[in-house]
Amino acid sequence: MEKIITICEIKFKSEEISMEVIKEVEWKKSLLTLPLGYSIETALISSFGANKKLVASQYFDYLITLEDIFS
Repeated sequence: MEKIITICEIKFKSEEISMEVIKEVEWKKSLLTLPLGYSIETALISSFGANKKLVASQYFDYLITLEDIFS
């Protein structure tokens, strides 16, 4: 059994999400105390997806748009 905690950042904006979201997620990650042997994955769920720079950074393990969910 894999011991993974997935942090989901959910943004509802009328534009693509920028690199600023990384600071927000890093702050939230710093508040967590991971149980021994666990690792963290990150997911971004947003209305219009991530901008090219954020995608290229490969920070998020998963990038999900509303279109992905409802299609």
